[in-house]
Amino acid sequence: MNHGLKIGFLCSGNGGLFKEVNRAIERKILLSNIVVSVMDRQCAAIGIAKEFCIPFRILERKKYDSREHFSSDLLSILRPFSIDLLVLTFDSLLTGQLLNEYSNRIINVHFSLLPAFPGFNAIENALKYGARFGGVTIHFVDESMDTGPIIMQASVPISIFDNRQTLGSKLFSHSVKMLIQVIRWFEQGRITQNKYGIPFVKNGNYEGKTFCPDLEIAELIDP
Repeated sequence: MNHGLKIGFLCSGNGGLFKEVNRAIERKILLSNIVVSVMDRQCAAIGIAKEFCIPFRILERKKYDSREHFSSDLLSILRPFSIDLLVLTFDSLLTGQLLNEYSNRIINVHFSLLPAFPGFNAIENALKYGARFGGVTIHFVDESMDTGPIIMQASVPISIFDNRQTLGSKLFSHSVKMLIQVIRWFEQGRITQNKYGIPFVKNGNYEGKTFCPDLEIAELIDP
């Protein structure tokens, strides 16, 4: 049974995924609502928060001497909103009580097929090393960078003509579909873990050619 979630969005950049999830909510593809957004710097995502009338806060990471203090203040911002799911699209690492309180409820979108190319500059590194496939990974967030349990992945062939912009565009297109689908699975209560802590989607299709698990929302599937 589907039920809407209270979502918090954490942003660093242009807010592309933030905008697309808001659009999916407007189109009733998702039942959830984004109740707050937090930016760790001055960035274009602030304009998107204003466009969709989403409450936002700016918590500049550069003003903090440790991620512990940053995470503590971020937690103080989030608590009053009774958030069910946190979507992380910013560059700051989290730690401490915030991770404990939102255990298995913080997800990150990373532009590589983890565990390959974790960290920053994943697209550039894939091109630099001549990888034949790039990809997108959505995973739970833990204390380290891009090491949390994987929920969903998609692969994208890398052409010899690809550059940072062309490959990034392909990956972004996939990431939009993936994030909307993963939020839907959270709404349905279908994301669980086995005894080894590995996430899986109940009744998900793990034999998709591009997405694994495969997409289910009709509006996201290419004809």
